[in-house]
Amino acid sequence: MSSVVHTHAEALTQSPAEAVFDIATDSSRFHQFFTGFGPIPGVVAVTWLTSPPARGGKRSVKTADGATIEENVVELARPHSHHYEIPGGFPAPFSWLVRSAQAQWSFASTDGGTRFRWDYSFVLTHPLSALIAGPLIKLFFRVAMQRCLNNIA
Repeated sequence: MSSVVHTHAEALTQSPAEAVFDIATDSSRFHQFFTGFGPIPGVVAVTWLTSPPARGGKRSVKTADGATIEENVVELARPHSHHYEIPGGFPAPFSWLVRSAQAQWSFASTDGGTRFRWDYSFVLTHPLSALIAGPLIKLFFRVAMQRCLNNIA
């Protein structure tokens, strides 16, 4: 039996939803926004393994610590949502704690701008992993996510 740890970040910008969606999903620029925090490494490159970028596609994410993680795109619905899964392949020691992950970005137009949110769910390798993974994700990863959204905004 495994446990799940959830976290999220949210931001508001005066830009239209289409523009925010395009910036947040731009693989050539994402490394500028996700700079990491503490033990969470920043992103240095995102490469689409399938073309064109679309639902069902795959991309490779290289992080500042030299790891490469593959993401499967479940949904890419401009300008409303972007959902992807990471089936595994995390580097140690994170792989000792986390089996897989799912992420959902949502974009909602507001009066004068866009509210956007990034939700992450991490499936743990064991319920006891929550003792370490919970604080790591809810503190460091959440701050890295929030910094990313603030950079996008």
